[in-house]
Amino acid sequence: MPLYEFQCEECQKIFTRLSPMGEDGTNLECVYCAAKPVKKIFSTFATAGQAVKSAPLTATSSSNCAPGSPFR
Repeated sequence: MPLYEFQCEECQKIFTRLSPMGEDGTNLECVYCAAKPVKKIFSTFATAGQAVKSAPLTATSSSNCAPGSPFR
């Protein structure tokens, strides 16, 4: 089951819930104030990492091509 974010229409707080696929919030109540209804909101995600510079590709680097490949 995916995690969805919902926002309470009464207290405006946002909470996350593990819900069945396609859950729209009509049967949920706010985990903070127990009010209904809540609405599903668009969630974003973040990643952390570092970019790694790779070697440039050249026309002669064909070691990864399959035998008989036209790109060899």
